[in-house]
Amino acid sequence: MTIAPASLAFLDQGLAPDGPARFDLVVLPVFTDERPLTGLAGFFDWRLAGALSAMLRRQLCTGASGEQVLTVSRKTACAVRLVTVGLGARATFDDAAAARAGEQILGLCQTLVGETVAVGVPGGRRGHAAARRLLAHLLAAHEAAQAAPGHAGSQLWIVAAPEAVEILTAPA
Repeated sequence: MTIAPASLAFLDQGLAPDGPARFDLVVLPVFTDERPLTGLAGFFDWRLAGALSAMLRRQLCTGASGEQVLTVSRKTACAVRLVTVGLGARATFDDAAAARAGEQILGLCQTLVGETVAVGVPGGRRGHAAARRLLAHLLAAHEAAQAAPGHAGSQLWIVAAPEAVEILTAPA
């Protein structure tokens, strides 16, 4: 698992030469009560001319806990497929919700057979507690999956707002 900063260069070029230029799958966690979108979801929404926001306005996705919506990205993005994953309301995103989200995200990676996967972590104005919480549970679930017999595994990239990368990689 690698942690990398989200940026427009990331969207346009992927992580090459440090990583893949294009990901099989990008997972974008979304809260029900946070608009505009933040973190990697906000970058993708901007680059895709508000397509994710339009889906939210039309209620094709809502960000409800457990929700997952698969969409295809345009050629301007570094991904073949995008999946929004609902996290529920930010205020109720506790350790139990983060554990469920981490397992759900890794389940998506296995179900959708993503060899190279980028997962955005929540960003935003309200601090990095949600990002740290989700990262801890993603790491635990990823390590457990890697240890399972016969597991092929995905190359997993965690993508966070640049100011959050240092916070997320620092000891808790």
